[in-house]
Amino acid sequence: MKKFKVKKIAGIVFLVLVVSFQCLMGQQDQYKRKSITFVDYVVYRGVKEKVTADIEYQYLRKIKNQLNLDRFDVNNVPDKISRDIRNRLTDMPGMGNDEVLEGALEAILLPEISRILDVEKEIRAREFVDESEKNSFIALKAKELGVSADHMLEVMNSAYIFLPYINEFKSKNHKKDADDKDDKDKVNVDVKGGIILYKINYEGDYSISKVGEVSSSAFASETKGKDESWNNAKNKAFISTAETMGTNLKIEIQKMEDFQLRSQLRKVKGLHVQFPLGNREGLKLDRPYWVGEWRENKKGERYFRKDGFVRIGKVADNRSNPEALSEGYVIRKGNWARGMTLIEHPTLGIDFAFKPRFFTIEMDSGFFEAEDEEFAITFGNKSSNIFGMDFDLHLNIAEQTQKLQSFMVVGGTISFLPVDYITFWKGDQNPWDYYQPDVEEEMGFFYVGYMGYLRKTYVGPLAIHREFLAGIQGFSTGVEWGDESYDLSTIGFGGRFNLGLELALSIDWNLGVFAGYSYFPELTVWTAKLDDEDVELDNWEDTKFPKIINQGPTFGIYLHYSIPSFGSTSTKLVEKAASSAAGNLFGF
Repeated sequence: MKKFKVKKIAGIVFLVLVVSFQCLMGQQDQYKRKSITFVDYVVYRGVKEKVTADIEYQYLRKIKNQLNLDRFDVNNVPDKISRDIRNRLTDMPGMGNDEVLEGALEAILLPEISRILDVEKEIRAREFVDESEKNSFIALKAKELGVSADHMLEVMNSAYIFLPYINEFKSKNHKKDADDKDDKDKVNVDVKGGIILYKINYEGDYSISKVGEVSSSAFASETKGKDESWNNAKNKAFISTAETMGTNLKIEIQKMEDFQLRSQLRKVKGLHVQFPLGNREGLKLDRPYWVGEWRENKKGERYFRKDGFVRIGKVADNRSNPEALSEGYVIRKGNWARGMTLIEHPTLGIDFAFKPRFFTIEMDSGFFEAEDEEFAITFGNKSSNIFGMDFDLHLNIAEQTQKLQSFMVVGGTISFLPVDYITFWKGDQNPWDYYQPDVEEEMGFFYVGYMGYLRKTYVGPLAIHREFLAGIQGFSTGVEWGDESYDLSTIGFGGRFNLGLELALSIDWNLGVFAGYSYFPELTVWTAKLDDEDVELDNWEDTKFPKIINQGPTFGIYLHYSIPSFGSTSTKLVEKAASSAAGNLFGF
């Protein structure tokens, strides 16, 4: 009997330990909101070239806007205090040194932040539903309202300071080439920098400790106006780099364990999972999340073992209903169970697609002469199965359309098209009766630029995609006559539809095949140039211009990659252009 009781007690103790461990892990694996104070001051580390306080403020404002994520509670330091902090930090020697920085922040900024936290900590702990309740609490703050001490301590230890720095700032003036009419005066700026992150610790008293740094680099070029100073153009370029810097730093911060969205799975059913995150944390449709579990290696070090991934299929409104659950649709699934951990995999929401493909182009023979020139040209019939390359950017617009796996496409095709042609002297009669030289062959440049809409439907790791594209196609080639070279070109508008099947190789890479159909009206309007000067073209009587026909099937392979960060400001401009075009096409 005693033996039975001992076994029973041991079983209960074991069960309690297991439950306690699961609860502890559950707390570690559920994202807790963080309180953020962004310092309106740039630390220059070994940088001689600096900007004025006003330009620096505009630069910081852009970065701050990028880092103002829904997952954070941002402490807005009053302007007067911000100015005082800037003045005191500016006059303090040795600000490039980590120990000096930490000491300065602890002495100057920490008292102000602690006062803000003392006012707001209980509000955050209570997580009020509406503003009226929040304001009532502020008015009656002195009154005891039953906030848990543990919960209060959790809030107090979730506060961080973000301090921007720059460790490289280079600018170079480019003066226009007088012989190049398209060249312009401009300033090129390179900036490297980042954010130093400090954690505010509370153990009766406040202290801070450095938890890490995130860094990025950016490039921008600004054209100098006719009456504008070089310095003003440089300042504009410097401010422009903040867009790229802020976006890249946001991604890097989202990768850090302290700020990475994570949660335990509440439900696992078929190809769907549910978990307690939502719009309050800034969850976005289609964004990828790893699923796995924490383990320990032989050295006792904790690591996350990835066992597949999902994309967000439904964002819960946990602002109005804290118990609401979001959903993810499974792309690659392992041996999953309730209680496993879901962890954010930050991306820009922009994919790069590389699509080698084959298609057929026909050249219908035709003839034209150059007005006021002494020769004419004819193109022969030719049908070519050519190889081309598509390069696309896919901007995820699921948040705007509220349709999963919706993309705005911006891209183009490049290829080369062989042309058979004859050049000859013009005569009063049919030129074929006058002179017939040998047939020449030239490789012309064929290109297509397009925009469109792409939609994917996933079933596990497989996805069917439909793509509708509209754009402009063109062809250009050079024709030699004696010592002179004439450039002939033609352009037109049309579209293409693609249908494809792809496989998710990993969380960032997809591989697939596609087939489609192109329809572009015949290209019949030509232009010619000699030494960059327009040449007027004409026909002989009862003849026609050559035609280029792109109407038929196309097929190829598809490789796409989710871009982790921007490499330059020009990429940011592509995102803006695509987003603007999406708004024009779809009305959002």
